[in-house]
Amino acid sequence: LESNAVDLVFLDMNMPDFRGEEVLDKIPPYLPVVITTGEDEMEMSNLPETVIYLIHKPVSVAEFQCALDRVPEKWEG
Repeated sequence: LESNAVDLVFLDMNMPDFRGEEVLDKIPPYLPVVITTGEDEMEMSNLPETVIYLIHKPVSVAEFQCALDRVPEKWEG
């Protein structure tokens, strides 16, 4: 994130070497985040404001498109 221009972050909350929460805490507050998770109990209301969409796995093309459609809605300049 520090050395590359980033407009949107897709983040899996359960990765082999670390938890998504560790990464989420390091993402600047101006970047929109879409989270994917296999955890059924995760809800948007428990996530930071920068999380614009939550996708429960398995990810469908339709849900992926919904997440992308939300970006301009909240982050139009």
